[in-house]
Amino acid sequence: MVRIKMCGITKPADAAAAADAGASSIGIIAFENSPRYVSPTELNEIQNALPPWVSITVVAPNAEIAARYDADFWQLYSLPDGAPNKPIIQAIRVGSDLDVTNVLSDYGMASALLFDAYHPNLMGGSGHRISESVAAGLFAGKCQVPRILAGGLTPDNVAEAIAAFSPWGVDVSSGIELSPGIKCRSKMKSFAAAVLKANNC
Repeated sequence: MVRIKMCGITKPADAAAAADAGASSIGIIAFENSPRYVSPTELNEIQNALPPWVSITVVAPNAEIAARYDADFWQLYSLPDGAPNKPIIQAIRVGSDLDVTNVLSDYGMASALLFDAYHPNLMGGSGHRISESVAAGLFAGKCQVPRILAGGLTPDNVAEAIAAFSPWGVDVSSGIELSPGIKCRSKMKSFAAAVLKANNC
């Protein structure tokens, strides 16, 4: 079964809607320059809106900032030097020059890999998709940890992406928004319904 992470949640009501739609995890952005930024204090209110079976992933520039948040997982773009306090999802910005073989074999202490489209100015939430040829290699090759597909996923294309690449999980942010950080309830439900349909195919 493909898991759903709804990322860039900024409001308790949107967190509750993500859980109701079928998300198994929500993503909290800890980059202060992001329109989806949530402070550690604001996260407390969001937590109270979630049922206990929905996990929280903090998306942070480094382990030091991630440690300020009461989250279940850390999503980092570079791995820390020391042993982490939480399971780490390593986020990899995928460009055409990515060494696929190396990425799938050398993931260090990461518990999962998340592949997102490279953007020169944004760390995520750009709405850009990974090229199909590169994604095919990332998800067809052997890897000992779960692989999550992100980048440009929407209710209209997520089922096709699941059929093509069979990811362990999918991550969506801009594809379920009205504007950056403001989620659309109907898009959240439609996205989850498309994933569920793909799971049952």
